[in-house]
Amino acid sequence: MDAFNVQAKDGELVLNLKEDVTGAHVIRTPESVLLKVKEEALNESIPANAPGAPRGYLLPMTQDPKLLWPGWDTLGVQGDAAGFHAIDIALTKVSGPGKVHLFSSGMTGITSLLKDGGYELKSGVVINQGYPAHTHANWVFEKAGTYTFTVQASGKTKAGVLKKSNTATYTFQVGEPTTAPTTEPTTAPTTEPTTAPTTEPTTAPTTEPTTAPTTEPTTAPTTEPTTAPTTEPTTEPTTEPTTAPTTEPTTEPTTEPTTAPTTAPTSAPKPTTAPQPTTAPAPSAPAPAPSPTAEQCIPTEITREVKQAAKVATSGHFDLGVKLEGGKLVASLKDDRSQPASWVAPSSLVFQLGDAAKQSAPDALSFVAKPGSDVWVIGSTQVAGVPWLGQNTMHPSVVNGTKGAVTWTLTGVTGPGKLAVFNSGGFGSGVGQRVFDNVGGPRSYDVPANTHAHPNWVFTAPGNYQVNIKQTATLTSGAKVSADTVLHFAVGGAKPIAGGTKTIKEWVGKTPDGKDCVLTPEQIAKLPAGARVGGKNTLPTTGVDSLGTSLSAAGVLFLGGLGMLALRRRTA
Repeated sequence: MDAFNVQAKDGELVLNLKEDVTGAHVIRTPESVLLKVKEEALNESIPANAPGAPRGYLLPMTQDPKLLWPGWDTLGVQGDAAGFHAIDIALTKVSGPGKVHLFSSGMTGITSLLKDGGYELKSGVVINQGYPAHTHANWVFEKAGTYTFTVQASGKTKAGVLKKSNTATYTFQVGEPTTAPTTEPTTAPTTEPTTAPTTEPTTAPTTEPTTAPTTEPTTAPTTEPTTAPTTEPTTEPTTEPTTAPTTEPTTEPTTEPTTAPTTAPTSAPKPTTAPQPTTAPAPSAPAPAPSPTAEQCIPTEITREVKQAAKVATSGHFDLGVKLEGGKLVASLKDDRSQPASWVAPSSLVFQLGDAAKQSAPDALSFVAKPGSDVWVIGSTQVAGVPWLGQNTMHPSVVNGTKGAVTWTLTGVTGPGKLAVFNSGGFGSGVGQRVFDNVGGPRSYDVPANTHAHPNWVFTAPGNYQVNIKQTATLTSGAKVSADTVLHFAVGGAKPIAGGTKTIKEWVGKTPDGKDCVLTPEQIAKLPAGARVGGKNTLPTTGVDSLGTSLSAAGVLFLGGLGMLALRRRTA
């Protein structure tokens, strides 16, 4: 969840909130969301060297699926003609029962994310995001209670004009405070539920289920029960379910299945009659035979890889993941360098790690490199000039079509040095859980469902590397599906030598038994605009795909960890 989500629209900055709990990249006004920090976030043993020690409610920078995972995102300023780049996120007012600390941690320890070099979020502090990025951090709330942040983003256009966003208010409810929860739940339930439950629960459950439609409406407890129960339940359930099911199922199943099977067989017998009366038509007897074949040539969309020159990525945000296409698992790479992000073939890019990725190996890396030796690192936090490669199981097709984790298995590494991939340890303690490597460590790792994470990737020598990874998921049906992919890296100034590929979709003709056939001009004309047939485009693509976002004007959404906890309704 990106609490501070900054976007650029028509030369202006917009500050909002983006969450992946109720959908994919759902945009909301910050005031409509209550950010819930669960009691289980309480950490009684924060190390002495960490801000917020020794005790506080900790939201770690590495995603914990059970907890809220707030961050900020300025990737949305890319692509606007105004040319925004660096963004300041100012917390103009901070209030709450205790202190709030914010910091980053990695192999080299704890680092500040604030412009003043400090760690405490207090009124007037500024988060300086020097380049478009997606960032997560460690948050520590000292005490339980309600905290509010008043926030505004600002940045300069390429012409040097300073622009400021709208001001937004964010509310965090930390732990289980007694004040806030008791007031709201009591008010709503006391007025409406108390009256309804006392009188109606006894009558409604016993009489209404059977008699509601007949007698109850007249005598039933006054006007309120009669109006609400009779109108709403009857209208909605009857209109929608009845219309939709009857129209769609009947029309489609009956028309298509009947036409195809009935026409083909009927045409074939007629030629038999024609040849009998006359001898001349005999040659035309074979002519009807192609007709059934042509009618059975079905337009089918396929996905395939085509070779192309590899593109080089020297910076930007990327996630390796998978998506489902026609029941098959397909490896895909999310490229956030332009907005909206695109999913591309992983092998279409070469990740180039230059001087910005070069580090001196700390003692914590002794399992893969000699302390003090040169290593090239893609870290758990984004660094300018280094492509930032993460893990992603959040593609909508995967969220809706699979269950459980997606398993990553390292199937091969080709290159001049060693590779190690691992999560950062807590509070800058170096190496945490190892993902996989080719130095005797684990070879597979489970990426939890609906997760976005960034482990560290360490290469020990300059040169070109090819990394083979298999991703395996479980469909909702229980079947296992897998997808293999290849990642290319050019390390330490090495010239990229890998040839790339890209994924294309095109329409071809297929018979019911899977053989190739030729589509007719009429069939091609009916394909979607911009469809690719036999490697050639037909018409330019028209129309815009959009993901609708509906906001509830009547309430506040509670977010915290695994999903939406409640939608608070306003009382009239």
